[in-house]
Amino acid sequence: MPSAYRIWASSALVVVLGGLLTSGAPANAAPAPSPAPGSTVAPAAEPDPACAVSGYVPETGQAARRLRADLRARTTNDLAGVRLERADTWTVPRGREPVLVVDATRRLTRGEASAVLFGVEFPIRSGSGDAGTRYVSSTTMPHLGATVRTIGVRAQSNVCAGSLVLSVDRGPLTTRLGVAGAAASVVFGLLLVVLARGRRGGWSRRFLLAAVPGVLAGVGEAAVLQEAGLVSPFSRWSWLAPALGLALAAVLPLTRRRTVTSRPDAPDGPPAPPAVAGYTIDGYAGRTPVADVFRGSHAGTGDRVLLTVLRPELAADPEAVARQRRAAATLARLDGEHCPRLREALPAEPAPVIVTGYVDGVTARQVLAERHALTGPQACAVLAGVLGGLSAVHRLDLVHRDVRPENVLLDAGGGVLLSGFELAAPGAENAGSPAGAPPYAGPQQRRGEPVDARADLWSCGVLLGELLTGRPPVVDEATGELLLDAEAGAVPEPMTRFLARVLATDPALRPASAGQMLDELSTVAAEAYGPDWMRLGALTGAVVLPGGVVAAGAVAGAAVPAVAVSGGVTAALPAGGAAVTTTAGFGAKVTAFATPALALATAAVVVVFTAFAANAAPPNAPEVITPEAARVIFVRTVGEFRAGDLRHAPDIDDLVRSAVGQALPSADLRLANITVGVPRGQRGYPAWFTAYATVTHPDGDVYTMLLRFVRTSAGGPWLVVRFQLWRGVAVPPPLLDSDGHLARAPVGDLIADPASLPQRYLDWARRAAQSHAVGTDPLLDAPDSQFLAKQAIDRFDGDRSFASFQYEFGPGAVIGDPIPMANGTVLVEFTATMHQTVYNRPRFRTGPCDLWVWTDLTTGRLRMYKNRFDVSVTAWVPMKNGAAPPAAPAGQRPIPVKPDKVYLTDGWNATNITIQRC
Repeated sequence: MPSAYRIWASSALVVVLGGLLTSGAPANAAPAPSPAPGSTVAPAAEPDPACAVSGYVPETGQAARRLRADLRARTTNDLAGVRLERADTWTVPRGREPVLVVDATRRLTRGEASAVLFGVEFPIRSGSGDAGTRYVSSTTMPHLGATVRTIGVRAQSNVCAGSLVLSVDRGPLTTRLGVAGAAASVVFGLLLVVLARGRRGGWSRRFLLAAVPGVLAGVGEAAVLQEAGLVSPFSRWSWLAPALGLALAAVLPLTRRRTVTSRPDAPDGPPAPPAVAGYTIDGYAGRTPVADVFRGSHAGTGDRVLLTVLRPELAADPEAVARQRRAAATLARLDGEHCPRLREALPAEPAPVIVTGYVDGVTARQVLAERHALTGPQACAVLAGVLGGLSAVHRLDLVHRDVRPENVLLDAGGGVLLSGFELAAPGAENAGSPAGAPPYAGPQQRRGEPVDARADLWSCGVLLGELLTGRPPVVDEATGELLLDAEAGAVPEPMTRFLARVLATDPALRPASAGQMLDELSTVAAEAYGPDWMRLGALTGAVVLPGGVVAAGAVAGAAVPAVAVSGGVTAALPAGGAAVTTTAGFGAKVTAFATPALALATAAVVVVFTAFAANAAPPNAPEVITPEAARVIFVRTVGEFRAGDLRHAPDIDDLVRSAVGQALPSADLRLANITVGVPRGQRGYPAWFTAYATVTHPDGDVYTMLLRFVRTSAGGPWLVVRFQLWRGVAVPPPLLDSDGHLARAPVGDLIADPASLPQRYLDWARRAAQSHAVGTDPLLDAPDSQFLAKQAIDRFDGDRSFASFQYEFGPGAVIGDPIPMANGTVLVEFTATMHQTVYNRPRFRTGPCDLWVWTDLTTGRLRMYKNRFDVSVTAWVPMKNGAAPPAAPAGQRPIPVKPDKVYLTDGWNATNITIQRC
């Protein structure tokens, strides 16, 4: 779909959305109410039609009815709903009734809509016909949220068309479709396995029996995927799940039946559960180099825990006993969110029993064995957790000395824990008892030299390299050269530089601490993977379920191993202490890849999606104004002005009335070359945009208008604060980027800082007032200035022999942001203030009223009067070394911008006039 079309489409004239899957008004139902009196309609033949869509979510049906009546009476400038012109998805709060408002620059005379599920369109009977230039949806959608959570809507009209995904803010298994899909995927998935791998019959019989439940299981999985928002309702990829179910029905009969054999939990069989006072042993979990790890629960509270008990055969080994005691002592002192929590150390001989909180996850080593490597954001997110744990260790003046993948725990909830504290000791102890496993131990640690925290940072560098490439990096200690694995071509250059710094053979060249390394990692990761690297690393999940379960529709088979971790060592155990074995050959390979249970696959989809939604950063607030909506507001506002309705230009209504009367004196004149400039990323208030258009009169004169709209709050209207009109001048339109937003003003490349222009203009006016002549300025150029030449200087030249004039200049300010223009200049609008006092005697004093003082305020005898001039200035600021502006069209004169001067035009309004008469 072309970009411009898709932009409207995402708003989708959900013109006909009032009938979205609802009461189903006949195709030629009565037209929606016309706009209420007071709202105006843009000219009927407006070129380049556009639509603006606003979404509202009132809390009750009664509130929705009141809102619809209110919306029909409002003008486009007063709409405050969520902007949907560029939205792909609109999420409606649970239990709410959405209301849609569509405004267009042309009259809406035709509209059709369809609901889309699984890539298939279903026509919706909805109201159509003459709805004026505004459509307000008028029907309820009781099914949305109760029956389905996610649905696609496609709509089109005579003005514009498009599509939108509507989603309800609730879980995917809380709707009828989600529950039915999950149930179908589980029931028919298990039936698929039973029938496809039964004992009787050949391949064809098994396939025919399993084909129907395979397809139905896939359909159920597709429903869950679509309800969860993982597959768009417009996408036909949903049908891949039923196809996969059918494929499994064909493949599974080729596999042989599985045989279940016992497998011991430990090399010599599971050890006998020890008796631990106050705890119940639930099962064996695994072992560390010196201890056995058991799953257990507290006898009083029932809390799940892990108990680490010194292995009986090592009870007489002093080193093993020392390691167990060291681990207990270190855990007792640690206090960090990235370290295991010690519940208690139970006294026992010859070493204590360590009781820690239960951890449900796997080690980084298991993930590497399963996936070979992680994505860049995942690896950085894991290392960030490790560095957090190291910070807690280093605060105790200890060096971990054993940072490696086996001692990094990845919790199923997304947490990262550092464990394996059997070797943690003050750095000086390394000289007497070197420890650590190459290549994770650095050069100084391997040589038995005293080390400090920077030794652990070397280990972190090796860990990061292995997480990124699947293999530990190699450092040539003679040259200091870093050698990454040949498959590491995808490692970005900033990350390679970071690894080279961390793996420097000289510790002085590494970061000074874990905290400093974490800060550098955050900077480098943002440079390599974008500012949201941490969110991406968490959302994609280094590990979510053990064994890398694939959530595919209609995959069926055996149980997935359950995992328990403790002390940096993880034991992956099949459920019930049994292992699945198969005969060799093609059937064994198929079974190994195609037998995760469908029930667990479906649960994985829901769990993963729920975890994503819970951990995802909240989406950015939508832009308060889009180019499409701004265009509609501009055209409709000009229509109001032509009809004499000036409510949206309260402070400049006289100026607007005069300008519109000049540019659009007759009803047959139309706006042309409409260009709206909306700054990108306006998600709060105040907000603004600028609008440009031309009008060609029958006599050939071309009028150019430039308006600035401002909105100060979500509940306020869009007001016109500046209205400029040129006759016969080749004024260029605002410069837009490829997405239709206002291009960024290159402030740093201009010959003058826009913020300095108001004061510079006031200084020029002050000099002119003192010298009674318009002098030159090194930067400013105002050959057509009205204020400087007529108002501030020569108004009283003829009376200067007896009158005196005193001037005070107030502050000036730039209005809004500069506007880049298509001729290579930047338009800056600012205001200035001047107070003028006129006396009927010289030297700033008053005297008898024997003289006449003429002003355009009054003619007669005056002692004194005070006048305030509010000056509006437009400045065209060229760029440094900018290109020459394009030639003006025939019949229009160019703007006299010089490459080294800021061209000014000004106007004024006299206010606060005080007259002291005779």
